Amino acid sequence: MNPRLAVAALASLAIFIARADDLHPPKAGKVEIMHLQDVKPGMHGVAWTVFRGTEPEPVPIEIIGTWKGQLGPRQDVILAKMGGKAERTNVAAGMSGSPVYIDGKLVGAVALRFSVFSPDAICGITPIERMLEIEDFDQSRPSDARTPDRAPSQRSEAAAIPGELLGKLVAAGASGSLPNRVPVMTPIDTPLVLSGFSQASIDAFQPLFQQMGIVAVQGGSSASQLSMKPSGDWRHALNPGEAVSGILVSGDMSATGMGTVTYNDGKRVLAFGHQFFDLGPLDMPMAKSDILMVLSSSFQPTKFGNATEVVGALRQDRYSGIMGELGAEAPSIPVTVKLRSHGANGQVFKQKELHFNVFVHQKWTPFLMMLTLFNSLQQMNE
Repeated sequence: MNPRLAVAALASLAIFIARADDLHPPKAGKVEIMHLQDVKPGMHGVAWTVFRGTEPEPVPIEIIGTWKGQLGPRQDVILAKMGGKAERTNVAAGMSGSPVYIDGKLVGAVALRFSVFSPDAICGITPIERMLEIEDFDQSRPSDARTPDRAPSQRSEAAAIPGELLGKLVAAGASGSLPNRVPVMTPIDTPLVLSGFSQASIDAFQPLFQQMGIVAVQGGSSASQLSMKPSGDWRHALNPGEAVSGILVSGDMSATGMGTVTYNDGKRVLAFGHQFFDLGPLDMPMAKSDILMVLSSSFQPTKFGNATEVVGALRQDRYSGIMGELGAEAPSIPVTVKLRSHGANGQVFKQKELHFNVFVHQKWTPFLMMLTLFNSLQQMNE
């Protein structure tokens, strides 16, 4: 081998190792951002996401370019190719929000993927500028806020839209299947993951899930008996790249949605890079998560994990991401269900108690109560 080539190769290797040594997981605090106009094709950066446990790992990123108006008027998306472990796993559900840095500057969040069966780990990045807009919204709600079934009738008549279609359009977080098409670039799934629920219960409620725009699956991220009060170490929780969960139900049954933290200024965090259920202002328990594994697939790659400790509350669920407040407490409804089995003479011969907490929301609470009670009864041996 040519000695000069050998020296050059060793020098390049030394530079690569030195750069790798400088790659430390990002921490909370103010960070310099890279504006969309400064992002150019061919740039190389790094994304951070958790593949196992709680510690985020670096994923090489190569910028392909900016896709203009992909998500709406002036709603541009940065296209990039992921390397490293992501080449094997593909762009997985749960990676939503993985922060992307170029030259130490925060570019945005991995938030979209190409439709199924793409052999390449191509992702769409939501620019951080759009996510930071979420901080400008307050907690105010309309004084006459109504659930979709109580929308003023004249509004329906003026729109001249069939009631069933209108219900789907105004349902919180509705995405549904209207119109019937297959988009090229879609938000990475943040499914409502149900643990402790039977498939029969999920099937029975499938029409309601569809009406609310929900992708419901079994397994994945679960939340056992969590305290709804923030844990003592919330000040050091949810650094960029770590996994975060929104808790709708916790306890003997759980319903959670899991993604990745993009930004943490020490008090407020931004995550996902796209909407959760597009609820606007909300109060939902926010928890740390532990990742068990990432299922590799060209069809539906998914992270599996467990919510571990509540560390705050989600305050905003907007089009370009979610925002949570560390150390804040979201109200929840503690529920105890006592199930009794009776013999032929009416004597109780078996009793079971279930305990869980339910997210407080004018649309979601009744639905979640109905789902959990149905599931409790459905699993009785009687």
